[in-house]
Amino acid sequence: MTRWASADGLLFPAEPDALRVGGADLLTTAMHRLGALPSDNRITTVTRFSECGGGSTGRNAQLDVEYLQPE
Repeated sequence: MTRWASADGLLFPAEPDALRVGGADLLTTAMHRLGALPSDNRITTVTRFSECGGGSTGRNAQLDVEYLQPE
């Protein structure tokens, strides 16, 4: 079971497993909504997902991703 939270109509992961489940589609949607990724581009694949220590408010993960149109 994965846990999700919501803010401003956007679901976001409350734990690393939810981020893993959401994958490329979740990341693309979030980055589009935040204006961090042009609307004609998207994340196609998460190539690395690893939980890492540190942080003060919860569990963290490091990701590597591939884009439809690399910069």
